[in-house]
Amino acid sequence: MRFIRKLGLGVAIGALALGLTGNQSVIAQEFTIVVGHTGTPALSTYHAVEALKYRAEKYSKGRIKVEIHHSGSMGSDKKLLESVTQGTLDVAYTSNGNYAHVGKAMLPFDLPYLVYGRQNDFNLVTGALRDEVSERVAKDGLKYLMMFPIGGPRQIFNSRQEIKTPADAKGIKMRVVASPINQAVYGGYGFQLVVMPWSEVYTGLKQGIIEGLFSNALWSYQYKHTEVAKHITMTGGVGIWHIGVMNLDRYNAMPADLQAAFDRASTEAEMVGHMYDLYLSDKGSRGAVDNHDAKIYHPTKAELQQWMDPALALWDPLIEKLNLDRDFIKRIQDAQIPVEDY
Repeated sequence: MRFIRKLGLGVAIGALALGLTGNQSVIAQEFTIVVGHTGTPALSTYHAVEALKYRAEKYSKGRIKVEIHHSGSMGSDKKLLESVTQGTLDVAYTSNGNYAHVGKAMLPFDLPYLVYGRQNDFNLVTGALRDEVSERVAKDGLKYLMMFPIGGPRQIFNSRQEIKTPADAKGIKMRVVASPINQAVYGGYGFQLVVMPWSEVYTGLKQGIIEGLFSNALWSYQYKHTEVAKHITMTGGVGIWHIGVMNLDRYNAMPADLQAAFDRASTEAEMVGHMYDLYLSDKGSRGAVDNHDAKIYHPTKAELQQWMDPALALWDPLIEKLNLDRDFIKRIQDAQIPVEDY
């Protein structure tokens, strides 16, 4: 009887342990994923992340909950990215330029005229290169979720005159970012460079401290730069992307079925980011023209070549200095419609 009582107690303890383990298993199947980004409703990132939330919760049948903190409420792109690497935030969205703070996977996309045109933007993230980018991000210790343009490539905005070729650029005071790549490209054109925080650009334009900047129509219309810098030259060249990344340990902690649901949601949300960016960028261009009387100049092919040649001449020294993978860069080029056919 003593043995039976012990056995019964053992079974009860075992059942209790199994019950606790079972409950813990159920709890482990439910994940709240916290996302931080700087996008507002006027930017594609906002809509891509909203699409991610809807789809992740739907495909996981509610076992994934996505908590979004938008419009920079949790800090800058750089701070959000650092939080993901430290494990204090699950998912962050950051520009390709800011990604350089944690790894080299996105550095090739800073090269001028590496990617040209909206169709090529789309080709790069829907073909075989998407898997390679994902692998490179994983080597940086992060889980790649998606990548899409945000506002399209940088164009030339200025308040002084219509600019057709670099010959028209001499001495015009242009705001640039701290990136040595951007400074090398734009300084080579003959602009007088002024490094200035984004938050000071509008005041700088109004006061004449700067006469222009390299931006895109969506951003510069939204921040009212085109009230002053009304001449827009569509040179393209330096793309602006937003990359969604997840803490790798957090991703690996999810069971396989939830990983699959989140992967599917991310891929579909990436397409939403592309589509919204086309719509919002066009809206920004039309708003700058219709509401701020901006004038857009599209260079001829011969004029565009004058912008491209000095920029492309910087590739070799930049590739050497940054130790970039030439084969990967070649594969990015090969995946695109050639610029001469665009």
